[in-house]
Amino acid sequence: MNKKPGAFKDAAYKLLRSIRCKTYSAEEKLRIVLACQRGEESISVVCRREGISESLYSNWSKEVLEAGKRYVPLDIDDAQKAPSHLEMRPDGAVSLDLNSWAASPPKNRNILPAQINAIAAISSDTGLLITDQVVPQTPRPFFITIDTESFYFKRPVMITGDGLNGAKATYEILDALDRRNLKAVFYVNVYEHLQYGDDSIERICKIIHERGHEVALHCHKSKALNFYNQEIIKYDYDGQRRILEYGKDLLHRWLGVETINFRAGGYQHNTDTLAALDDLGFRIDSSYLYKRSTAPAHEGHFVRPYRIGNLIEVPILYLPLVQRNGLISDRKFDINSVNLPELLDTLNRGAPALPVFNYMMHSFSFIARERFSMNHPDDTLMMRSPPANSQGLYIGVTGLRDALWRDFLLFLDALSVEDSIEVRTMSGAIDDLERIADHAPWPEIVPILYR
Repeated sequence: MNKKPGAFKDAAYKLLRSIRCKTYSAEEKLRIVLACQRGEESISVVCRREGISESLYSNWSKEVLEAGKRYVPLDIDDAQKAPSHLEMRPDGAVSLDLNSWAASPPKNRNILPAQINAIAAISSDTGLLITDQVVPQTPRPFFITIDTESFYFKRPVMITGDGLNGAKATYEILDALDRRNLKAVFYVNVYEHLQYGDDSIERICKIIHERGHEVALHCHKSKALNFYNQEIIKYDYDGQRRILEYGKDLLHRWLGVETINFRAGGYQHNTDTLAALDDLGFRIDSSYLYKRSTAPAHEGHFVRPYRIGNLIEVPILYLPLVQRNGLISDRKFDINSVNLPELLDTLNRGAPALPVFNYMMHSFSFIARERFSMNHPDDTLMMRSPPANSQGLYIGVTGLRDALWRDFLLFLDALSVEDSIEVRTMSGAIDDLERIADHAPWPEIVPILYR
């Protein structure tokens, strides 16, 4: 786990060379290894189903784990036929005009083989879409951000795991972070504090704060608040300012510190939201995810921190995922959006070039839940909420994601030994964020993944 990115890359190439002459493809071998590592089935069962010996699996496993990432080769013979916004350089690298890329959003539309090949030409070298290769070589701030919210139940089940035997939620996440001396930002939805009839949300905020992590403001509407019972963007500036000031004052009363960091629930925010945050003395906003936020201030931006008035916007890391069928889907740096090898792949490829990493997840990332109609049998669920809407739909907890939890622990292990990054809180990194936004010669870089 303590190999550096270069070592990871060398091991990956070695793995690819060793498997090209065999029957199974690189993708299949990695899929089989991951299936065994997750522990949902025994190694013998997986090997028997796939028609391989356990000794062969053992060899693959050692090489894959040493590589530390998945690397799927694609042919690049036709890279010269790339679309106009991809430019072949004399040194063989490929640069991308990100504004042209944004002008023709790739989500859910087919791309030509030449486009796949051009993307492969990028990823075979660095795995990055780039506009400039000159970047400072210093440890990158890495932010672990956790949207901490529940609001479905009569107690904060999706924050604490209360009533779900063996659930991994906020307290278990805190324990895992503390054992590795890693700090995180918990974006807490304080607006549900009246929902439970006690001081549950206040206690949670105090525990997070006392353990040295950052408590930041998160917002979702609340039926208990008559001034915030619909989405925040449906209010004008004055209404939004009242909502944000209420949350900021709550955290100040509970923790005795000024909150300077905010993330909007569901990424929903607009120009009035940003103006109200600025006027209330917030210094950081992390509500922006490419193609999910429409505020004009974000136009032309992707993943690099930038300034909006007195605010520093720290975007959630957007990851375009190129699939073998030629489709590109929008993902984010989140264990519920991409898998462990892809998380490690992003870390390894991005460490030499990204100015910051903004990883996000939820307090309920390891609790499986779905919406059901009222006639769904309760004996298939661990827990169910009261009806969630006028159609009578409710949230049912269908199980616990134990294999995903094990992947998360492995990811934290990787972060704890990687010296090209520094895991920090955003408020603790405010000076560096301002420097990156205002002065540093950082290019706009977007890592890409492919399956």
